[in-house]
Amino acid sequence: MAWFKKERDFFITPLVSNFLHFSKWLAALVVVLSHVRAVSFPSFDNLGESGIFWKLFYFITSLGHEAVIVFFVLSGYLIGGEILRGLNSGNFGRNT
Repeated sequence: MAWFKKERDFFITPLVSNFLHFSKWLAALVVVLSHVRAVSFPSFDNLGESGIFWKLFYFITSLGHEAVIVFFVLSGYLIGGEILRGLNSGNFGRNT
């Protein structure tokens, strides 16, 4: 028996789990692209005339800080769910 009340099972469907993992991957990609842009590309002000692709690229890569937050929130949610599931089943911390 777990040390807390069992009010509900902590379960995510495989479809939702895949979506959350994909979202984490996408957030990590935005962070990487943000770092690459900061090191390898000029600032947007120095870019001059640019097409829609470059405007979109600079917009997406400007969301690097937000992507870090999304990555860590999703990681905490997924890891926390695994911990709660283990506590609920009584075999948290046991090697199975």
